[in-house]
Amino acid sequence: MKVLAHIIIFLFCLTFAQKANASNYVSNERVEALVKDSAETDSLDALVENRNPKRHMTFMGIPITGTIDQFSAKLKAKGISCDYKVSARLDKGIRAFCGTFMGETYRTIVVNYNPYTKIVYEVMVFLGKCTYTQAWNKYIKIYPMLVNKYQEELLCTEEGDGDNKAKYAFFHLEDGDIALSLSYEDNEYEYYNVVCYTDLINKRKNKSVNDQKVYNDL
Repeated sequence: MKVLAHIIIFLFCLTFAQKANASNYVSNERVEALVKDSAETDSLDALVENRNPKRHMTFMGIPITGTIDQFSAKLKAKGISCDYKVSARLDKGIRAFCGTFMGETYRTIVVNYNPYTKIVYEVMVFLGKCTYTQAWNKYIKIYPMLVNKYQEELLCTEEGDGDNKAKYAFFHLEDGDIALSLSYEDNEYEYYNVVCYTDLINKRKNKSVNDQKVYNDL
């Protein structure tokens, strides 16, 4: 149940972070390439919204696409196994796994997929609970690593602050987004980090399918 609570908290964090004002990195070359054919794209928000991804985001080298069963098989090849007990408590369209990430063993990895098409579009990793100092040290360690690894694709970053020293960062890439957070667990004041990878192509398809489902139900 705590894993489900973590997911709810993180989704709230994503909503909050998207409202952050700070944009502390912009690649001029990327901006020029993306706006040269669109005179109406005159803001960073529009630039991010109007991205035209050419390929899928990856998680641990695995493209975030295909059905949840196909993606599960590729995770299994990386030594990551399905957590059936946790998955059974989660909503339709969410499956939990357990494995090693950045050297931390027995980490919870959550994959979001469309419940109708079964196509995956997002992967979240919950790093272990720890003190604030430990979580902060992970945050400031991972942040520059992400900038360095994805600098060729990085359009901009955004950061935001939450309650009780919480911190959130978004890395907007050409093909999707990576979110990094420092969060805390209510009533326990134990901190943890979350890294979330969102594939833009399948995220848009996911929304389109869900919107059509709602429309058909009317």
